[in-house]
Amino acid sequence: MIFKTESEFVKHIKAKQPLKAYLLYGSQRYLIELYFKQLARSDKDAFDDFNLQVFDGKKLSADELSDAVEALPLMSSSKTVIIDDLDIDKLPADESKKLYEILSDLPDTCKLVITVKSSELNPKRSSKAKKLIEAVDKCGAVIELSSRTKSDMIKYLCDTAEKSGCQMPAGVAEHMLERCGEDMQILKNELAKLTAYANKSAITIAMVDDVTTAIIDASVFDISKAIMRADYSAAMNIISDLLYLKEPPTAII
Repeated sequence: MIFKTESEFVKHIKAKQPLKAYLLYGSQRYLIELYFKQLARSDKDAFDDFNLQVFDGKKLSADELSDAVEALPLMSSSKTVIIDDLDIDKLPADESKKLYEILSDLPDTCKLVITVKSSELNPKRSSKAKKLIEAVDKCGAVIELSSRTKSDMIKYLCDTAEKSGCQMPAGVAEHMLERCGEDMQILKNELAKLTAYANKSAITIAMVDDVTTAIIDASVFDISKAIMRADYSAAMNIISDLLYLKEPPTAII
């Protein structure tokens, strides 16, 4: 099963009818972390820690993985095994073969969750990526977690700010997106700084500019706007800030 949208995947998790395997990948590392934790803890019981085993995807041993998958859960009907941050293109051929053998015959007592975070998983560019997606599709579910729509991102910022006791108008949230980019992990960190600074008050555009760190594209755009209005002092201040952040001059130009 391949989920086409994040909302479909959320409904599946809430239905609490887990499949045997999951593959989570995409550009939004924050969302991958969010949902893999939900999958890992979807069957809460007193023996959760005993029935959860995590493998580093960059040092994967298929034999150890097989032992973990086949081992019976402790005082529970199921267990969860996680391969965290797998790079399928770098996995040796013999390990890949064993991984696919495991995926083709997963026991009913185990849920296998695979995440891909720091490497690209593009089935159009990599035959190994395509094979992995097809293998998990046959026995479980695949979800690509990429950027949300602009309106969803604005809603996320406003809702998260409200949970921290701050009001963030939609226009301010849109400005923050333009300034900080759409990486949700970065946005989460920057919003945490912003809400702490606002201290239960309404968040303004000035606060966003004073507290958050701008991505290089937004900063270069601000330089261009400053030059267009002949505000060379403002342009030089932005350039100084970028150089302080150790941005290479060629990237600024």
